[in-house]
Amino acid sequence: MNSNKTSDATDTTRRSFLKTSAMAMTYMVGGKALLLTPAAAHAAQMPMKVLSALEVTTLETLCEAIVPGSRSAGIAAFVDYQLAEKPHNALLMGRYLGLEPPFAPFYQQGLAAAHQAALTQFDRPWSQLTESQIKSLVDQMFTDAIANWSAAPASFLFFVWRADACDVVYGTQSGSETIGMPYMAHIAPSDKWLSAKELQK
Repeated sequence: MNSNKTSDATDTTRRSFLKTSAMAMTYMVGGKALLLTPAAAHAAQMPMKVLSALEVTTLETLCEAIVPGSRSAGIAAFVDYQLAEKPHNALLMGRYLGLEPPFAPFYQQGLAAAHQAALTQFDRPWSQLTESQIKSLVDQMFTDAIANWSAAPASFLFFVWRADACDVVYGTQSGSETIGMPYMAHIAPSDKWLSAKELQK
């Protein structure tokens, strides 16, 4: 069987499930359970459960360079929330590619390697890099050209992070509309998502 076709079929099934589940994330605020989109969780600065502040800024900067709009769409909130979930409930691309749980070490070791690459080449973290420096590192990750990389292959991590970022940017109704694609969720969300503005009321 063609491996590319298998990968495409798996990703299509996963995207369909993401739309069906509405990417709902539940947070307890003031004793009440709130159903938030990753974007709303990001805007409200909901506390992270797994990722450190450095890991968050590294992931956001990386993914924003790969898939513009992923930072405000809540890529860090989404990844962090899924890492804290039970492995069989996680919606991360890594799970669908057969990674052994827990998934946090895979993501955190990759982010640590990316952080070290930024320090080695430019003596500063990702959040302080210029656009050209970020592009250089991302291009090197894509081609596995970073020396002394101490995690899963950089190109594989690039693929996983790009897939997760695409999910938060384009996996919602508004995201689908931005690229002219019908949302077509098999089952519409039963509860209304709260936007960042509604959460602040």
